[in-house]
Amino acid sequence: MSEIKRYHMEFLEKSRKKIRNGDVFVVKIKDHNLYFYGKVIDVKAKFGLLTEPIFIFLYKTPTTEIIIPKYMDENDVMTILFNNNGGWREGFFKTICNIPVKEEELNIDYGFSSPNNGGLITKEEVEKYSSNHDILYLDDGRVLAVAYVDAYNNICDHIPKITNRYALGFFTAVSWEISKYLHNNPDIKNKYGLE
Repeated sequence: MSEIKRYHMEFLEKSRKKIRNGDVFVVKIKDHNLYFYGKVIDVKAKFGLLTEPIFIFLYKTPTTEIIIPKYMDENDVMTILFNNNGGWREGFFKTICNIPVKEEELNIDYGFSSPNNGGLITKEEVEKYSSNHDILYLDDGRVLAVAYVDAYNNICDHIPKITNRYALGFFTAVSWEISKYLHNNPDIKNKYGLE
């Protein structure tokens, strides 16, 4: 497997405006005219003991200039993240409009791998856990069952379609997710002339 090339974000403009549900923002790939979009789904999600982490979606389809979208397609979600306001405060996320969060977005099949739900299991328990846990076989022979939770710490009863780590990401987590997406989709890299 080849190493993932890290694409960094370019500074856009600092903002201290209040972040609201439905805010659509862009990030720009440094040294390229390529913008990826994100949307704030909930500014009051639950992340452990932290208050008000920002639950965001990142979208797959980039543009070569900032386009104010009429809607955000829930079928175009690249990944999910918990974030803080650093991306806006430091000038790497630029809010371009607000599109109210739709019921369809709230019902997207997503989950965060949860460190608190699951754990080491015996090989005999694999079948019992496999419908709603990812089963990881560790190098030392142990077996780990990883459960998923939604943005409010409710345990998912299945393995969701869109998953990510249960972690609070800073704005650099967004560039990492975009870098992984581009690595796994070389056709997008080629289309926009990225190395």
